[in-house]
Amino acid sequence: MTRALDARIYDAHGRLVLDITDPLGYAQGRFALEAERDGNGSVTPVSEPADPAMDVSALGTLYLGDQTV
Repeated sequence: MTRALDARIYDAHGRLVLDITDPLGYAQGRFALEAERDGNGSVTPVSEPADPAMDVSALGTLYLGDQTV
């Protein structure tokens, strides 16, 4: 999951901590997504409080572009 989010191009800069739940355990955890002004982003596991919490299926929908936040 971190590789997929690292590879995206972001329209805005900023930092967001996501709390992802995954019934299968593959993408479970809290992750800081940091987007730079040049459009590049990075994702790292963190233990700090999360901003939004979502299921991995909701993250997949956002990632594939069917919905926006």
